[in-house]
Amino acid sequence: MSKPRLLTAHFTIDECKCHCCGNLPLTELVDHTLARLEELRTRLGGALIIGSGYRCPKHNKAVGGVRNSMHLQFAVDVAPATMPLEALWRALTREESKWGGIGYYDTFMHLDMRQELGRKVARWDERREEP
Repeated sequence: MSKPRLLTAHFTIDECKCHCCGNLPLTELVDHTLARLEELRTRLGGALIIGSGYRCPKHNKAVGGVRNSMHLQFAVDVAPATMPLEALWRALTREESKWGGIGYYDTFMHLDMRQELGRKVARWDERREEP
């Protein structure tokens, strides 16, 4: 079995590529996002699991993503492996300005750097369960 190909010290191409077609445009946005994610992982002292990274238009549509989703450029949906999601939320509120987009869902957080593309900062809470 071959070793996973790393993009950073802890995140692999397989985690970040489109689940539909396997593509991952390697751009500065990907580099910057994953560098910030590495910083966050270090501060938290625990692993972060990427559930979704880049999405091609076909995959974005199939999963119900919005038309102009940052996943079409690059964004990550992450969950902490060894701590409650609330711990990740608390860490993000301390460094909020580093992330252009922060979305809170029941089982993961969406993170992106939309500000690097000239898009407005966005914060949203889509949790369906009571906190």
